Amino acid sequence: MGTGNPRNRLTDWATLVVCAIGVNVMAGWILQVGAMTQINDRWVSMKFVTAVLLVLCGLTMQMRAGSRQAFMKGIVFVTALYTLLSYGGQISFMPPFVDTSIGTAHPNHPSIFILVGFMLYGLVGWSPATRRRTGWILIGLSFVVAVGYIVNAPILYGYIEGLSSAMPIHAAFAFGHLGWYLVAGNKESDDHKKA
Repeated sequence: MGTGNPRNRLTDWATLVVCAIGVNVMAGWILQVGAMTQINDRWVSMKFVTAVLLVLCGLTMQMRAGSRQAFMKGIVFVTALYTLLSYGGQISFMPPFVDTSIGTAHPNHPSIFILVGFMLYGLVGWSPATRRRTGWILIGLSFVVAVGYIVNAPILYGYIEGLSSAMPIHAAFAFGHLGWYLVAGNKESDDHKKA
């Protein structure tokens, strides 16, 4: 972090925000502090698996393009896919934190919006040409979720009773930063410019 290029500083800031949100929510679940997992008691809390995936995404954002970054993005993709495929059941590799907050369709399972967003982010490692498009999709998703909370339209933030949990507002904020990172450039694009 801390390069002279303003674009790099902004993407470094996006990385810090994504990691900080993930670490904060993980700590909230471990310490059982609801205010750290749920912005407002009338809104859905962020699930533990979402927080773990945000931290993994933040770590990939700080890596130079290459096999390690692709491997980490692969982990993000596979974890999100596994979570989606086990929707409604127990996620065997996650701690058994029980979340029954408002907007939760299945305890411990994040919104389908979140899982699809993580899978898109994970696939960017395999297809760098789609990086900016994927970034705009994540920013758009973040915007739609924010509008959903403002106008109180649950479908816009992913809540479908019995099918999909709502996307927490702080997850949408983190996805906006993930999208910004992909749109504004990252270490991969910087390496191509130097070559």
